[in-house]
Amino acid sequence: QQQNFERLVHQQETQFSQQWRKAQEQARKKSQITFGFAANPALSCHANALIHIGNMPQWYYFCRPRSMTFHDLTNTLTPTYDLRPILGLGHKFIPTPRYSNGPRELLRPLDRTTTLTRLERAIRIRCFFADQENNNAEPIPDDAEEEHTPHDYNPRMYIPSDWNPPGFTYPGIVHRRVTCFNNEILAKFQRRQGRSNLLPHQRRALQWAQTQDDFVIALTDKNLGFCIIEKRQYIERVRVLLSDENSYTRLTFEDAITTAAAVSAEIRAWIAEHRQYLAKSEIK
Repeated sequence: QQQNFERLVHQQETQFSQQWRKAQEQARKKSQITFGFAANPALSCHANALIHIGNMPQWYYFCRPRSMTFHDLTNTLTPTYDLRPILGLGHKFIPTPRYSNGPRELLRPLDRTTTLTRLERAIRIRCFFADQENNNAEPIPDDAEEEHTPHDYNPRMYIPSDWNPPGFTYPGIVHRRVTCFNNEILAKFQRRQGRSNLLPHQRRALQWAQTQDDFVIALTDKNLGFCIIEKRQYIERVRVLLSDENSYTRLTFEDAITTAAAVSAEIRAWIAEHRQYLAKSEIK
């Protein structure tokens, strides 16, 4: 009976030891994925810092930012990854793509989103409107729509169209020069593998931030960097803000149209009165 008891104790100790090693390994992997390194609890903070700096890539050690501004406004939910190392880089930071643009990314048949296709379309539109006083190419109005005047046209208020000018309005000499330009450009671009300017844990955090739907990531005022807040909380705060009757008034669709037309008429009247003092860009 004593031997059976000792055997049971040994089995329990072995099982607990295996569970402990498994928990330590999971914690180490999670720390490595989230923060890019895993500290050894058996060593001092100074020793762990030496190991971490020694394993740091040379390019990141000399180019890493000193000040990373990031505001975590979450209350209940917690992001899966630590976003400070990536969002703290600021909105002007541009991650290096995995591959550079090659000929296929610049020009693909029947694909209007490629760079050279959009360039040629822009040139064709400029040629079509070259003899018109107002060179507003976007959007192209339908026959049933009222044509916009230079006074009420704002390109930011319209969705760009996919309209292409007729072929006979595209001069042959321009077409030949654009073709030669495309051939010369495509010959100079070769698809190459890019050298990432992000560490592995930063790339994982960026991929997670691009696919998640539980948080809102936005820029703060006063150039104070990025902030993150729960989507549900963000919607609630917007509703509370818009429900303030001292600052906002709820309008029907007809009231909104009437108010917008009145404001537009006042602006046009003011421009007509002071036209001689305004530049052409200000009048538009």
